[in-house]
Amino acid sequence: MRSIILATLLALSTTAAIAQDKDVMEMSAGLSMLETSAERALMKYGIEFDVMTLTLSQLAEINGAMTGSNNEADKKAAIEAALRR
Repeated sequence: MRSIILATLLALSTTAAIAQDKDVMEMSAGLSMLETSAERALMKYGIEFDVMTLTLSQLAEINGAMTGSNNEADKKAAIEAALRR
């Protein structure tokens, strides 16, 4: 009986670890996409800034500015505002 319980616990912990690894990989992929999008936006507007130093919030703001329906001047201003935060 004890060995069955131990085997069950081992199986559950292994499954949880695999699920956690998958979540981490998906979050990492999402972060990379935001970084790439921000880097393209900065290049488009001639803004020199190290994307790797931006917070997740700043990356999301830049992405939001680029996907919004604002004109180009408003997009650039929104990106510059996000960089100052």
